[in-house]
Amino acid sequence: MKRHVFSTAAFSGALIAAATFASPAVAQERFITIGTGGQTGVYYVVGQSICRLVNRLEDADIKCNAPSTGGSVANINGIKSGELDMGVAQSDVQYQAYNGTGNFEGEAYEDL
Repeated sequence: MKRHVFSTAAFSGALIAAATFASPAVAQERFITIGTGGQTGVYYVVGQSICRLVNRLEDADIKCNAPSTGGSVANINGIKSGELDMGVAQSDVQYQAYNGTGNFEGEAYEDL
């Protein structure tokens, strides 16, 4: 549980830092989409919470949405296809995607 909380906090901090230090010369809003999980799950709450924080930043010119998805595998596939900018995923599923094992047999995604 402590590892999950730390990972979530680190991810949130990195996202907020990126939004805060975005170039002020760019006046056009950018949109990011974070894949989450089912609406009753923790991943959905995490994604919605991160977006709520990002969307409160008035000077960042970045807007965030976090739709409900099918979870870890769907999020990694969404990132790979370009449908999602980021996604919440279990570490074992990330490992499988990176190494081309399990659900991603023969299709390693090293850019993850």
